[in-house]
Amino acid sequence: MQDLYSVSAPGYFVTFAYTLAAIMYCWLCPRRFSVRKTIGIQLTGMAVICALSFVLESSDIRFYFPRMLFLYALITGLMMLCMKYSLLQVFYFFPFVMVLGEFMVALDWHLYFYGTRINQIPDVWWIRWPFFFGYYLGATVLAYLVNRRFRSFYRELEIQPKVLAELWITTLFIMLAGNISIFFPETPISSNVPTQIFQIRLLVDFTGVVLLYLFQTVYQEMQQKTQVETLNRMLELQYTNYQTLKQSVELVSRSYHDLKHQIRYLEDGQHDEERIAYLRQLKQEMQDFEAQAETGNEMLDMIVMSKRLAGQEKQIKITCISDGRQLSFLKPVDLNALFGNMLDNAMEAVSKLKDPEQRMICLTVEKKKGFLTISCENCFDGTLTFEEGRPVTTKTDAFYHGYGTQSIAAIARKYHGSASFYAKNGWFTAKVLMPAEQTKIIDP
Repeated sequence: MQDLYSVSAPGYFVTFAYTLAAIMYCWLCPRRFSVRKTIGIQLTGMAVICALSFVLESSDIRFYFPRMLFLYALITGLMMLCMKYSLLQVFYFFPFVMVLGEFMVALDWHLYFYGTRINQIPDVWWIRWPFFFGYYLGATVLAYLVNRRFRSFYRELEIQPKVLAELWITTLFIMLAGNISIFFPETPISSNVPTQIFQIRLLVDFTGVVLLYLFQTVYQEMQQKTQVETLNRMLELQYTNYQTLKQSVELVSRSYHDLKHQIRYLEDGQHDEERIAYLRQLKQEMQDFEAQAETGNEMLDMIVMSKRLAGQEKQIKITCISDGRQLSFLKPVDLNALFGNMLDNAMEAVSKLKDPEQRMICLTVEKKKGFLTISCENCFDGTLTFEEGRPVTTKTDAFYHGYGTQSIAAIARKYHGSASFYAKNGWFTAKVLMPAEQTKIIDP
């Protein structure tokens, strides 16, 4: 125990720090299991990995790489088990685990060395072990708090092979520069003096942590920009589809109007009861078509009518109690995207219900105390998971889905409002609240 720090670098201290860093990233990302089960898996995994690291510890440099690669594989497996991610996505996080783990160990060694050797702090177990656990716990919590701002970025992480390759190349250079003195002490950029070796290692690892943090910040901004561009393209496409739908509905309306007069003529001239009954049924269906929403807003009427027609086959009932005149300040493309996404999400949810009587959607628009409230409610079955106030998509490709709630929230912010989503007693509600009087629209 007397030479614990001097013989353990690189060794089981590195493995311990790597495992802590891996566990920290697991709690920043979507998890595969419940909190209790995740904690159990992580504690068991850490115990196994640290025990193997201690058993496999050797001063023979030839066994260094095989030993560390084996332990890295175990840590990767632990991340795969806890994270709700693919192997490719886990490979994105492992460079951050490596650099953070190296930095934690390098700083630990310096604090220990300057505490015991320079400041003559007694090197006894009742000081060493509280310091050891307190330091690593504090470093892990601090790293968690610093990286918490990336949680939404992690949840919608898109892996680009080029970016992943750049990340790994950068990390390998950091690792090589930080550990070059251990393998090649006689070079212009290395040293064979133990104190200088770890000073170089600390400075390089600190630079690496900062560099990867900046790398991740830039990548997050790039991904957000891509998402905004994709969202804008979707909004434009939805508006184009609305214009096409409007032309189609107008054509069908004229045809229905002409057909209605023809049926009336045939109905008056026929005495066959079955034909009369059939014609009356056909007329009733046309009356259902004509009973479209009249909210005072032509575009909202068109959207509601199109969704009603689309939901007829699945027996979806859409009730619209809305004062569409209050929506005049919304740009057409935003109005189309807002209500289109609300109704599309609701229709997708109720279409999964077995009982047709439960396939109900209620859309309301009302003005209260200077604020406009837009609400869309629908029945649903099962349980919903929420992250950052928005329901998590149940589709396997989370990056390319879930844009509906993102679009709703983005439009609400654009008009100085907010969007909220909640589920209670079998009903899901998407609600948007924004000022009824708009002075300046915020462009995204």
